[in-house]
Amino acid sequence: MEAKKETTADQSRRRHERVWFKHQATLELANGKSIWGITRDVSLRGVFLATAVAPSAVEKNQVGQLRLNVQNMNQAFPCRVVHVSAQGVGIELHERGEQFGAALTTALMHETQMRLGADVADTDYIRVVRLGSAASVRPEGRLVKVSASHLEFRFNLANDWLAKPGSEIKLEILQARHAPIVVQGIVRTILPTRDPAEKICALILGVLPDKTSADLKDLVRTLNDRRLQNMVTQRATSLGLQAGADLPRRTRPEIRQDLERFYGPRS
Repeated sequence: MEAKKETTADQSRRRHERVWFKHQATLELANGKSIWGITRDVSLRGVFLATAVAPSAVEKNQVGQLRLNVQNMNQAFPCRVVHVSAQGVGIELHERGEQFGAALTTALMHETQMRLGADVADTDYIRVVRLGSAASVRPEGRLVKVSASHLEFRFNLANDWLAKPGSEIKLEILQARHAPIVVQGIVRTILPTRDPAEKICALILGVLPDKTSADLKDLVRTLNDRRLQNMVTQRATSLGLQAGADLPRRTRPEIRQDLERFYGPRS
């Protein structure tokens, strides 16, 4: 996300600072018409919705709701059209600025999470299989890192990968209790590992179908949630082990004595 620079005049008219943020959204008007677009600059109380074609069916002061899908949660925010241009629609949100701010924050965090990706623990053991191989047994590897646009997998040199930088390969990501995810990309680099019998292949993913992209993002989110849960569990366990035995229960006279000592007259 990059901040959008506003002019002094714009800042003086707006009560809330705007930032540049791209996210799919739908403006649903009270008359039943819907306009799909991409958010451009947003604030707690305002959004500019960029549209592919001029929104000729939209007029100033029309009311409706702005609908966003954030982490598979569909949320709607009452709004009013404040201006219309060939590039899109300027929208003012009615109240609920806090809820929209929370949704915007979640979307930004989700976008950052998808861009940074997630490391795959050995215990997850997510396999990758190369498709389109002429060998009778499809070469197999293990996923070690994945994001919305990149992935890395470990493979054994005994497998017939025949992968080198610039090669285009197609993979199937296999995880327990989930449908396979098929991706295609270009090999960016081949990296050595501590094990001389294995290497890591870094892959730049191509343009993915919407369903595949959504499945890949769900995988990244699941891995990050699992890693966070493990960190919380380990932290709680560590604190519990260091806490020692529970103190014996105190008697009422002991508690009363402490209170009198604390609240008693100071000399």
